[in-house]
Amino acid sequence: MLQEVGPGLIELWGYISLVISYTWFILIPLFLYLGFQLFLFRRQIKFALSIDYDLIAITIPADNIKDPKSMEQIITAIHSIEHPPNMYEKYWYGEFQLSVSLEIVGINGQVRFLMRMPNKYRESLEAMIYAYYPEAEIMLVEDYVTFAPDTYPNEEYDMYGTEIALVRPDPYPIRTYKSFAEDIEKGFIDPVSTLTEAMSGLNPGEQLWFQIIIQPRWDEKWQKKALAVVDELMNRSPKSSESWVSRYVLGGWHNVEKNIDNALGFPPSEIEDEEGMEMSFLSPGEREVIKAIEESISKIAFFVKMRFVYVGKNEVFNKPKGMMPMFMFMRIFTTENLNGLKPNTKNWTSVDYFKKMRVPRRKRLIMKGFKGRDPWMGGNAYVMSTEEIATMYHFPYESVRTPTLERLDTRKAEPPPDLPVPM
Repeated sequence: MLQEVGPGLIELWGYISLVISYTWFILIPLFLYLGFQLFLFRRQIKFALSIDYDLIAITIPADNIKDPKSMEQIITAIHSIEHPPNMYEKYWYGEFQLSVSLEIVGINGQVRFLMRMPNKYRESLEAMIYAYYPEAEIMLVEDYVTFAPDTYPNEEYDMYGTEIALVRPDPYPIRTYKSFAEDIEKGFIDPVSTLTEAMSGLNPGEQLWFQIIIQPRWDEKWQKKALAVVDELMNRSPKSSESWVSRYVLGGWHNVEKNIDNALGFPPSEIEDEEGMEMSFLSPGEREVIKAIEESISKIAFFVKMRFVYVGKNEVFNKPKGMMPMFMFMRIFTTENLNGLKPNTKNWTSVDYFKKMRVPRRKRLIMKGFKGRDPWMGGNAYVMSTEEIATMYHFPYESVRTPTLERLDTRKAEPPPDLPVPM
């Protein structure tokens, strides 16, 4: 027996040696790359575990008259946590840009507005909130997600969840709070009311969570991408792809022609107004899109990841009840000519086939991503401006009449005993 196996192993090793001798220049770099990725992953885990996070609940007076622009200023201030790691910090210590999570949660019918941030930034962020909402009450609370099971099916709980994706590329902005404002007599129609009303209707044992994870963006790729979209809409070549011939030779001749026309007394409007001419050939809808994109890229922006999770005890779990508010909320910010929100069908808990095998895994990943406020797990993050983010997350305007929304009559009022529990 051994005599038969021995020659076979020798022959197999000969084939392996032959393959290695012809592919070593591929295999060695591959093993080095995989080894470095494993080293970097372990460093990133160590860095992530070294960061302490705080979760705060914010309650504001019932007569709040400040629109989302105040929240936009707070979100703009959050961008100051920007600290892109240098090469040494990134690849040796595994450091990465920290994030802040903006959350609206409905727990047993009670609605709360929460923020989760690195501990070292909490005092600064609280000061910024008080600056714009002096009557607000801020409490440090326990994390409400800890009770939810990590794996499903579960004997006590079930869940439904999804990541949120953009309908179109991120240079196209979603519908923002400026378009929700009616005249002063009618007041401000608050888009957040759709979500808070649904959350207030939850029964004991039901919870609906919404999170927006934001990371400061520090590169200029997004602006270039957005300007390329504008160039495409205006049917002009992007400036970045302009050749040296057109830039210096043809451009120089263009300047000569312009000087001659000026000398002959032609008014500037008859000489040329390229951008005005280009805009004149666009439809009103196209001009509106270009204006919205240019306004959006003038704002500070963040990398964004959004998730919804509906979790409840098995005896009260009602999937449509948890699912429909998510879809209605996403639909509010959608326009046909600009952008919108939709479920990320590759990262949600609904599938058409092999449900028993695929659904439990998807539920586990959605829950893990939400609990960890992970900006990388699942689909790719996208870029949104401060105006877009503030439209989706801001403290309720006085027109929101959600009965179970936590509000203050005075700043000294005692905090309610609902979840999340104060620490």
